[in-house]
Amino acid sequence: MMTGGMGLFMMVFSIAILGLLIYGFYRLITTRATKKEDRGLSILKERFAREEISEEEYEKRKKILTKDKARRASKDYVE
Repeated sequence: MMTGGMGLFMMVFSIAILGLLIYGFYRLITTRATKKEDRGLSILKERFAREEISEEEYEKRKKILTKDKARRASKDYVE
């Protein structure tokens, strides 16, 4: 009877560890994708703050970046 209880514990423990690994891998992938997409907007904001680009240029590029981000998001959703 002790062996059966220990086997059940090991099975539950193994499933929990596997779940944590899958969750960690998922978070790693989604965090990297989010950082990449946000990096472009971050750079654009910095350039605007340093007055390297005009407000017109900022708005134009921001629109392009957000449109591209929305397009990629909808493409991922469809697939």
